[in-house]
Amino acid sequence: MLKGQENRSRFALPRGYIFLVAFLVAVTVLYTWKKVETASVARRINNAEIQAASLIGERSKLTALVAFKKKPGNIKKIAEEQLGMVYPTGRMVDFIVDAPHSKVEK
Repeated sequence: MLKGQENRSRFALPRGYIFLVAFLVAVTVLYTWKKVETASVARRINNAEIQAASLIGERSKLTALVAFKKKPGNIKKIAEEQLGMVYPTGRMVDFIVDAPHSKVEK
């Protein structure tokens, strides 16, 4: 036997093989982590797209509702039915116009 080989057992592997196995394990772990993260990001993007489509539909419904409610006929109907408002008669208008300014409280 050579000097220095006497402490080696017959099952000892060179350091190069150990580093190669460690490198392959690290590469495999990183690849798996990347795949899991990519799938997670893809799922979040899909959920965001679904939510965006839902919000766009809701926005179009609300825009149509606002346009419908802004029509003068609808405003009059809501004012009369829900708020109990009525158009002033001629006498009411005259009374308001003819009111003296001195009796108005400040």
